[in-house]
Amino acid sequence: MTRTQNPADLIDTQLMADLSEALTYCRNLLATHTRDMSEHPVDALLYAVLVGHGCEALLTDPTHQHDEFCGGDESMAIAAEFPGLSPEIVAKLRRLRLAVATVTADRAQLH
Repeated sequence: MTRTQNPADLIDTQLMADLSEALTYCRNLLATHTRDMSEHPVDALLYAVLVGHGCEALLTDPTHQHDEFCGGDESMAIAAEFPGLSPEIVAKLRRLRLAVATVTADRAQLH
């Protein structure tokens, strides 16, 4: 640590690195599991937030229109089909997916 560095900044940096590693680890577990994550609501919601699927351009560009090249919005569409999921909850899932993607290696896919 240099004289000008604030110790709290180092803690925040390490905490963010650890958080990124934890979320990436969980994402990789879900993404490589053999179980169909769309069969159970909890699995589908976790998958939608931690892994995402298809086009995520809407996370950063609200004017994006899906086409045959971007892959669409499959995981959120699957999650939205489960009973009891209001549009507000789906919007929250999208916001949480953006947060996860922002602090993990997924952030490269958002641009």
